[in-house]
Amino acid sequence: MIVALAVGTILFVVARLWGQHVEWILSEGRANIGAAPFFGRWNVEWRWWTLAAAAIGAVGVWAAPRAASTWSWGRVLVGTWVLHLAWAVSLAASVGLHRLARPLVTRFEYFAAIDQVDEAGGVLDYLSSYVATLPEAPLHVTSHPPGMVLFYWLLDRIGLSGPGWAAVAVLGLGTTTVVAVLVALRATAGEAMARRAAPIVALTPSVIWVASSADAVFAAIAAWGVTLIVLAAHRERSRRLAVAGGVVACLGLFFSYGLVLMLLVPATAVVVRRRFDVAAWSSATALVVTALFTVAGFWWFEGLFETHEFYRQSSAEFRPYSYSLVGNAGVLVLSLGAAGVAGLGALVATWRRHRGVVMLVAPVFAAVTAASLSGLSTAETERIWLPFVPWLALAGAALPARYVRPLLGVSVVIGVVLQTWLRTPW
Repeated sequence: MIVALAVGTILFVVARLWGQHVEWILSEGRANIGAAPFFGRWNVEWRWWTLAAAAIGAVGVWAAPRAASTWSWGRVLVGTWVLHLAWAVSLAASVGLHRLARPLVTRFEYFAAIDQVDEAGGVLDYLSSYVATLPEAPLHVTSHPPGMVLFYWLLDRIGLSGPGWAAVAVLGLGTTTVVAVLVALRATAGEAMARRAAPIVALTPSVIWVASSADAVFAAIAAWGVTLIVLAAHRERSRRLAVAGGVVACLGLFFSYGLVLMLLVPATAVVVRRRFDVAAWSSATALVVTALFTVAGFWWFEGLFETHEFYRQSSAEFRPYSYSLVGNAGVLVLSLGAAGVAGLGALVATWRRHRGVVMLVAPVFAAVTAASLSGLSTAETERIWLPFVPWLALAGAALPARYVRPLLGVSVVIGVVLQTWLRTPW
């Protein structure tokens, strides 16, 4: 555990120093990582809401571990979600309530593209022309499939128009990721382990991007898809769960190409449990979803190829491959917080006693490692890890109880400090 914290600290320091070297020496300011290893700049900004965020975090540190061990399971899930939501909102609002919606509706975001759906002549025409019109699309749209634009368009169609409803939707859906991962952990490792992980999952510093980034929606969709398949692998009559999991997990791939790596988690579950019937049902329904998008005019692999071309022309071209390794590691360490990082160390040391936790954490760790080694994650580093951080934080279930509150306290301090000092576009 101590070794993990030491390694994590070293990784962040190295990432910070190497990022500064890349920004000011190798790229002459063109790498766009002024707050290395983060995408942004350092600038202190706080208001009275900052104190509220710190207070909510402190209450969570003090009360969450006990509540997680004594409340009923249903109340634990609701309480974890409420704590996660409250801390996310208070942190995002610490520089003004406008912060909740503003990052979601800039000219670079998906929200700016919802009019293109009607301009194209409807959903089918939009999908069929999606790849061809990417050069005119907002920056983030060029890097992703059309799912998020269609999500916002659907909200507008049902009367939930405007930035306010966009923020509510991102917060409401994005914060349920913590519930999904705890449900999955309960299935693989038992309720006691899920209870121990609950406070750590709720208070990861990565929450500062949950309230202000569409990637929180990606994380939630992926988490629920994975969880449904994991549940199916652990139950006898599970066809409906497998079908639902296949649909949801596949839909996630049409929100973010990178979510394909999350499929390692359900794949591990079905192999370990030898539930190849679950794999068959979920794969079949996923193929149906893919076929529907293809018939509608959007071919996933064509979109991925075009995205890669846009990526090569972005600020990523000024960032060396080495930065994708140390930079991503440094950001991931702070996103997890002290409790998450120490949990990974504790899990490595006690993996034989916590095989159910390993079943979820190991494939996610493999996924983030593969993403970094691929060299396709150097253009930005913070919010793209949102789908992975809650799963890695489950490792905190392996921590000895006496260390949980102190480590959670450090995690909360990291979250408040990052929100106060770091200014990012999201």
